[in-house]
Amino acid sequence: MINNETCDNHREVNTLDQMLIIENTLKKYQFLWDKEPIDYYPNLPSNTLGFIGELQNYSSEELIELENLNAKAKTPLLSELFKDLKDSLLRINQLKQEARINQNELRGLSLKKCHEIKRLIPILEELSPTLIHDIGSGKAPLSFLMAQRNLEMQFKCYDLDKTLQTSAIKKNQNNMALKRINFIHQTISSKSQLDLKDRELLFGLHACGDLSIDLIKILIKEGNDLFNIPCCFHKQTKQNLSGHQSLKLNKFALTLANRGQINITPKALSIRNEYKTYRYALQMIYFNKYQKLIMSLGNAHKSWYQLSFHDYVKKYDQDLFYLDNLNKSFYALKKTINDYLLIEVIRNPIGRLLEHYLLLDRVLYLEKNNFKVELIELFNNELSPKNIALKATKSI
Repeated sequence: MINNETCDNHREVNTLDQMLIIENTLKKYQFLWDKEPIDYYPNLPSNTLGFIGELQNYSSEELIELENLNAKAKTPLLSELFKDLKDSLLRINQLKQEARINQNELRGLSLKKCHEIKRLIPILEELSPTLIHDIGSGKAPLSFLMAQRNLEMQFKCYDLDKTLQTSAIKKNQNNMALKRINFIHQTISSKSQLDLKDRELLFGLHACGDLSIDLIKILIKEGNDLFNIPCCFHKQTKQNLSGHQSLKLNKFALTLANRGQINITPKALSIRNEYKTYRYALQMIYFNKYQKLIMSLGNAHKSWYQLSFHDYVKKYDQDLFYLDNLNKSFYALKKTINDYLLIEVIRNPIGRLLEHYLLLDRVLYLEKNNFKVELIELFNNELSPKNIALKATKSI
């Protein structure tokens, strides 16, 4: 059971009821998440115009606080939206305990990876498995640090990249912990046989896309315990595991779910607006001439956005998509572009609800297969935005 308190009656609801609460809110605001704003050009849905009108009355600082769900809206439509969101979002337990690790042992690791390892070690040690199956382990820094702390624990580290594994073995050839770590070069799918035994933990840190779902299916097939932090929802192809997910999330919704826990900062907002302003302008100018959007703009180097709009477009296409007066057209569209940018302020918080919806589908699926499930907010989302862990244990 997932415990959640609604703002109105402070009651506990079961997983299916919570999923339906989220589903109803998502249906109400589907026009905000089932397409990218630019795909509506030249006519945004009429029910977005009221939101835009209200958002225009907020300063940049206030918009950031709104987007991060740290402030109450002061205007009617936004107040209703954010109340619906806050009443529907899961209240997920937070764990902030960190392992004490000598900084020398973390040398060469990013700040993000150091933070994740410090938060993971206490909870994995509390689970006290005899063996951890570390899926997508790379060079296995977590397994090495845990092996050095716990002399009884064994590890199997699986990864697609043989080079990473060879590098880890070479780097740690004088490390006694290496004797208890078995590197396995293997692609993991739902059909994999891992021969899981009692008190062995299936573990995946930021298992990408369908891999997190495959771990769940392996668990149901042959395991007892899982600890998984999923990521890359935009790469997910499998949905409705539980049979109760009536909303099929499209590629736009999955991409938005992947941004669900990302807090916006003034710098990040500036970069986002800079990036989207040029991309939206090009799409709008192209549509105004040809009555269709460009199918795909692909990736652009960050340096392109420091150029004039004319030179930015030239980077994409030597013939400038056969468009004229680019700089003049760009400045004429600035107000319209700003309206489209404002929509992102309310779309991103909805991403959190989409993420919770996908996670509850997995929780419900596991509960139907006799697992006790808990969702845990484990990492600081400014350091590691995909920070929700799924812990599952076979019910006795």
